[in-house]
Amino acid sequence: MIVAQTEELRPQVETKGLSFQVDAPVDLPGVMADRSQIERVVTNLVINAIRYTKEGQIRVGAELRGHYVAVSVSDTGTGIPQEYLPHIFDKFVQVPGAATGGAGLGLAISRLIVEAHGGQISVQSELGHGSTFTFTLPLAS
Repeated sequence: MIVAQTEELRPQVETKGLSFQVDAPVDLPGVMADRSQIERVVTNLVINAIRYTKEGQIRVGAELRGHYVAVSVSDTGTGIPQEYLPHIFDKFVQVPGAATGGAGLGLAISRLIVEAHGGQISVQSELGHGSTFTFTLPLAS
C-alpha cells in the first residue's frame, strides 16, 4: 500500500529536483485501515515535505514496531520551530514565514484519520535540518 502510493508521488518530488527514497519492506504484516484514508495521510505528508524542502531528499519508510506498523516521512527541509511543534497537528496552524499553499488543515485531518484507525502521529523536527512525521497503524488480527 505505502510503496504504490509513494510511487505515484515520485514525479512531483523529482520535478522539484529532490531525491526520493522509499524503504518499505514488502513482507510487512497487514494493518487494519481504510486504504484511501491512509493514502490521503501519506500524500499530505509527502506534499508538505515537497513544499518545505528546497534541496536534498524526501524519504518514506515503514517498519514493524511491536503490534503496529510505523510509517515515516522525512525531509531535509526548513524544519519547524520548537514553539510550534506542540500545536502542529491543531487546525489552522501555520508557521509564520513558511511556504504558503495550504489552509492549515492537512496535518489536523491526518491526525484525525490516524487516531480513528487506532494509531498515533508525531513529529520530530530541527529548524534548518528538516522534519520527520511518523504515524502508526495497528496490525490486522
